[in-house]
This record gives sequence, C-alpha cells and structure tokens, in this order.
Amino acid sequence: NLTCYLSLGYMLIQLAGLDPIEWTASSTFAFLGNINYSSALIGLFCAGMIPILFYSFSNLYLIKRLFYVPITVLISLFIVATSGSQQGIFMFILSLATYVIIVLARRSFRTSTLVFLVLLVQSSFLAVLLLMSSRTFLNGLIFQETLGFRADYWRTAISIIMKNPLGIGPDTYGDFYRQYRDLQATTTTNADRISASAHSVLLDISVSFGLLAGLILVLCIGWLWFKSIRCLITTDNGSAHV
Repeated sequence: NLTCYLSLGYMLIQLAGLDPIEWTASSTFAFLGNINYSSALIGLFCAGMIPILFYSFSNLYLIKRLFYVPITVLISLFIVATSGSQQGIFMFILSLATYVIIVLARRSFRTSTLVFLVLLVQSSFLAVLLLMSSRTFLNGLIFQETLGFRADYWRTAISIIMKNPLGIGPDTYGDFYRQYRDLQATTTTNADRISASAHSVLLDISVSFGLLAGLILVLCIGWLWFKSIRCLITTDNGSAHV
C-alpha cells in the first residue's frame, strides 16, 4: 500500500507539471519508469480498495467507506485515464470482475464452479488483450501500439523456446532477439529495434532456463491461485479479505 500511495502522490505531482526532476519523458510514470507499469499498479490498487466499501467493522472503516475510498478511487482512475495507458483500466476491471465472482460464488457455487468462472473471465481478458495487439483485427480499430510491440516480443520468445527447449541461458534474450524475430517484428518500426526482455516473466524464464522451468513456474502459480480461491470460499471471513 505504501508503494501505491507514494506512486499515486508522485503521479499527481507529474500530472500537475510540478515534477522537480527534469526527466527525458514527460508523463505520469511515477517511480517505475514506465507509464504502463504505473497505470497497472494503480489499477490493481483501486480494485483492492473496493471491498472496503462493502465490509465495515468499525467507525474508522465507515469513514473510509463514505469518504476516503470513493475519493481515492476516483482520483486514481482519473490519473490512469489521463495517462493515456489503458493497462490500469483493464487491471481494475479484471480484478473487480474476479472479486464479484468470488463474492457471488461464496453464496451459491461450488469451488470447481468458481474456479471455472474465474478462469473464464481471466481467459477472456487475455483474449481481448491479444486482439488489441493485432494490427489486422477489425482493421486495427482497437489496436494498441504498446501491446503490438509486446506481441512482437512474445512471438520472438516463443520462437526461441520452440527451437531451444532447454533454454539459451540467463539474461540472453536481447542477444538473440534479432536472430529469432519474424518479419513483422522487424518492419514494425525499424530493423535496429531490439528488446532485452520478452515483457513476460513466464516467457523470460522459459527462454533463459527452458520449458521445464516455465512449467514449474506455471504449476507454482496455479497451485497458489487455486489455494487462494479455495481459502476465500471456505473461510468464514473470506469475503472481507478478497
């Protein structure tokens, strides 16, 4: 929370044009150096505050429900909207949708049904992002340039993994990027563009250490995800901690 509050305050300073540091870029990127990362962080922060509106345990929480949370969420979403980065809005909607499903499921659904619904929502969200990274879908009507770049990096990473299932070594993605990228990635901007990262933890791990390492990461995340969902459903006070 402290990181989010500090980032939100700094983004307000940057938005007002009062940043005392003369950065090479002028945008609300806070401390993360990237406007998309900051936007996503604030989006998650907003989603995490929503449950406070529905669960009150003291007069202090009542004050938060009536004043603090609504004002903070509105200011945060305003900053995200004016930043020009949509990652924050998407993360807010995805997290909020997941929360709503969990709350509803605690009342009427079994664990297996909840897991299916959450997976469906999150998979649909991922599908939308992939469509937004396509320059040809709907003639680029919903295309986002930053997602288009990431799609280039993801395809290149997948190409590396398919041809090197045991990995190519840590921190070497950038060394092999030009060798494995496709024509679309080469001609998107210019042939000199490179990236030191696949912009995906899973793909970066798999590129560096192989498919087995990537599979282990997926299994660990999946196990934690399932245990978290199950805990939120079965515990008496799970709703208050969603």
